[in-house]
Amino acid sequence: MRKIATRTFQASNHDPKLKSCSFDRTIGSISSTLLLFLLLALFCPVATNVTNAKDGSDYNKPAWIPSNYVSLSLGSMPAMDITPTGEGGSVGVSQASLKVSTTSNTGYKLYVSTLDHTTAMTSTDTNQSAAIASTNTIATASNLAPNTWGYTITDAVSDSTTYSPMPTTSTVAYDTAQASGEHYLSFAAKIDTSLPAGQYSNTVAISAIANPAVITGMMELTYMQDMTSSICHDTVGYDQNYNRDSNGSYIITPGSEVTKQLIDSRDGKEYWVAKLADGNCWMTQNLALDLNSSKALTSSDTDLNSKSSWTPTNSTIVSETLTIPTDATNVNSTYSWDLGEYVLATPTRGISCSSAPNAASDSLADFNSVRLGQSVSENCSDFVNVTRGIWRPTFNIHGTSKRNWNGVNYNPDTKKEEPYTASDTLTIAQGSDATEAYQLAATVGNSYDAHYLLGNYYQWMTATAESATGLVSDGAGENPNLLKDAPDSICPKGWRLPQSGKNNTTGLPYDRIYSFYQLLRAYNYPYNSVITKDPSGIGGWYQVNVSYLNQMNVYTAILNGILGEDNRIANQNLAFDPVYDARMGFIDPSLASATYLGYTQHVWSATADTGIHTALILAFSNDSIYPSSATNRNHGNSVRCLAK
Repeated sequence: MRKIATRTFQASNHDPKLKSCSFDRTIGSISSTLLLFLLLALFCPVATNVTNAKDGSDYNKPAWIPSNYVSLSLGSMPAMDITPTGEGGSVGVSQASLKVSTTSNTGYKLYVSTLDHTTAMTSTDTNQSAAIASTNTIATASNLAPNTWGYTITDAVSDSTTYSPMPTTSTVAYDTAQASGEHYLSFAAKIDTSLPAGQYSNTVAISAIANPAVITGMMELTYMQDMTSSICHDTVGYDQNYNRDSNGSYIITPGSEVTKQLIDSRDGKEYWVAKLADGNCWMTQNLALDLNSSKALTSSDTDLNSKSSWTPTNSTIVSETLTIPTDATNVNSTYSWDLGEYVLATPTRGISCSSAPNAASDSLADFNSVRLGQSVSENCSDFVNVTRGIWRPTFNIHGTSKRNWNGVNYNPDTKKEEPYTASDTLTIAQGSDATEAYQLAATVGNSYDAHYLLGNYYQWMTATAESATGLVSDGAGENPNLLKDAPDSICPKGWRLPQSGKNNTTGLPYDRIYSFYQLLRAYNYPYNSVITKDPSGIGGWYQVNVSYLNQMNVYTAILNGILGEDNRIANQNLAFDPVYDARMGFIDPSLASATYLGYTQHVWSATADTGIHTALILAFSNDSIYPSSATNRNHGNSVRCLAK
């Protein structure tokens, strides 16, 4: 009786570390006197840093690309000794431990093929034409046809394990979403006495490839334009709460918000964004996109839904000296202003930086901070110009340092310019504690919190990319189904303007999913009902104990949640984490001034009011918070977008 002997060649056993995109080594053989070599090939995608520089931009920052590395190692080599008995043939089975791991969050695949595009194990004797063919069916080892062989990759080997035909091209043999695993590379053969004695060989390749990584949350993004509703919904808070709300978003409890700076690919500016307790992802910094009448925005990078592109009618007026065109008072005018890169250095103070009337702007209204022909730096000591190279943006760690800010402000009561000193939190470089923060500040120079950058001022038709012409929410004061939202905006792609709306009878806001109102309610801000000590306060949040408030800065009171007599809501300071109200005021073309800087924040919504001349905003001031207030469409207000 003839004997067909198969044996494996024992190669060195080690855990290969990824150095390049492929790795080859001999792992074993089948032989009587010679060897059958199996080639283990490790393949993996290599992550690279790709520069994403846009036309006309002055930034150059690598995009985030998932780093999908994979490692593969083989344990003891398989060995088979087959002595054919009887006409049915004898079975041999051998296996080796195959360990795989990857950094991909979607797992890996294992591929198998022969390298010479033949599937038979041929005799190493060139004078011998006999061969062991690959099985042509999936079968258990005992059910293989005589003189055939097959393979499998499995988590366990038993008598019921099935073996597959050997492919000539790379074929998926195992697919898993797990990051790592230990499997078995197993071979089976059935040999009968009709096969001539000898040595038979083929070359097999095993490949491990990481599955493409999937972005699972906001913290993995680099660009604003990469945001999607599913990414926002799947962003988990720091408390790792995996419960979802009725909208399918992971619940963010107050205090567990996650935040990150993302790049607007249109101009390279970075913005702080955060997933907040209402389940939405918000910009927690004012938009500062400079528009250009000679350059179109497109639906590939901008929130354009009713059209593929939009070219602004007017370029942004980029000038620290306030300029207001004569036609800016029109209801459909489309101007925007960039008054310079100023940051509010005293976020907990209610300040006034009024300037004296001049020939170009003679309004005597209080808190007219910057008049026509003047600049923020001339009148507002609490706003610091951070355009110089010694300044570095950073994250806010309020409460670790104090600094005095000195300047001169116009006093509307005395009609004179008077010295002004403010002592308040100075935002400094981020660190794990105050000591480290000071060290960082000393290293990089002066630093500021980018949450409090002024950003730009936009008229409503500009903020809505001229998609709101003639838009009126007629009848919506009694029926929220009649509210009209502008379909487009200048927000980055994947983002949108907030929604708004209120009942004209009660003054209470409508609870819309993308609204300021829902955001404030998520942080337990109470609302006035029809019965109120201040009839004009319906629908707003107020301090009504004037005698108490006169003892302190009224703005500090509302920022700290003091909302009325014995009505204090703890830890609801909108000027701080997580909302970061920047109080940039607004531009009123009719008064030819930028008013209420450091005192009031007006933020556009996408929602038209019931009149043709007004649209709805969030209005936040010293004595009230209105989540749905109406203002003139020609005003220049700030923009904060939230993810769709």
